[in-house]
Amino acid sequence: ADQPMEVLLPIGEINLLRPVNIGRGQLTVRGQGPGRTVLVAGFDRAKADAVLQVRPEHSAMLEQVHFAGFTLTGVDTADVAQLDGIRMEQVVDSSLTNLAIAPTIREPLTQEQTDNISVEHVAVQNRPGRPDFTLTQQT
Repeated sequence: ADQPMEVLLPIGEINLLRPVNIGRGQLTVRGQGPGRTVLVAGFDRAKADAVLQVRPEHSAMLEQVHFAGFTLTGVDTADVAQLDGIRMEQVVDSSLTNLAIAPTIREPLTQEQTDNISVEHVAVQNRPGRPDFTLTQQT
């Protein structure tokens, strides 16, 4: 089994030129807070559907994958605006906490074959004329 690991992200903008693929469980990715740690996707759907992609590489399911404390945004172009934020496949007992998803992201969270994904304080900032909303627990 995977050993627990925590990745601490610094304050500031982190420019992503390719998607972040996570293929292990027992992982926490923690920023310094929304608006303080900002992940900026600088690629389009030709490279990937989502900015953060979580799916098992060597096992049937991933357990305990946690994202906390950052803003997720894309460079504001027509192509990048179509990226999804976080895609989770075959993931269980995991969480999204204290995140902000910018209007340049199409779907904040997509899930396939997941169970017990806790979603708390995930603010989705919409395009002008559409209200912001908070993503809540998906059962």
